[in-house]
Amino acid sequence: MTKTDKSRIYSIIGAVLFTIWGLLIFCNTIGYILRFEDILDIVFECGVPVGFGVTLFLRDKKGVLVVSAVKAVLIFQGLFRIFNIYDVFYFAVYAGLFCVSELAIRRNNIVRKVWFIPMALLCALYLMICAAYDFDFMSLEYFAETAGVLFIGLWLREDVISPAAEKKMEVNNVYNIFNKNNVREDTRNHGSLIGGADRLKACKELLDSGVITQEEFEAKKKQILERY
Repeated sequence: MTKTDKSRIYSIIGAVLFTIWGLLIFCNTIGYILRFEDILDIVFECGVPVGFGVTLFLRDKKGVLVVSAVKAVLIFQGLFRIFNIYDVFYFAVYAGLFCVSELAIRRNNIVRKVWFIPMALLCALYLMICAAYDFDFMSLEYFAETAGVLFIGLWLREDVISPAAEKKMEVNNVYNIFNKNNVREDTRNHGSLIGGADRLKACKELLDSGVITQEEFEAKKKQILERY
């Protein structure tokens, strides 16, 4: 399974989990007599999972960033009304997810080391709540949310490639071109000359950008000249 395939699978699983989370929230609140303010809260509570589901399905990192920011702001506002340790952890989860998403957008390789922090904080919150209250229907919501945050982290980790890794991939691609076994026997025709010039130019660009060393360039140059 390629890196791209794994990234796509993680994002799809995350989208499904967040959709389930949103449905659980809706099913858990429907049927209650609510005030207008409560309806707005429920709209936002259901809207956040749906937002994550859509952005994950589209594999849009900026969308995840925005939805994480909205969720963090909503939790932060709640802290002004009723302060408790659970909401502090909850705020840290989505503030952390916002930061991880920002790092992923910037293609910072540190994502590979911190991707799990939002999920770990949410697991800690989940365990605290389970220790204080009995398991009920709400526990399914916590499970779906925690698993969704987990797959967001996996997706962001898998989708980030460091500049060093990109250069390595570029070098490998060039080497693969040179090492193909299906090169024509007749290397003196016009088409082969053009192909050799293109490969030599590509190697020179890699040398100028610092991707390969002078020794590697000379070796590939000799290989090209002997072949073409």
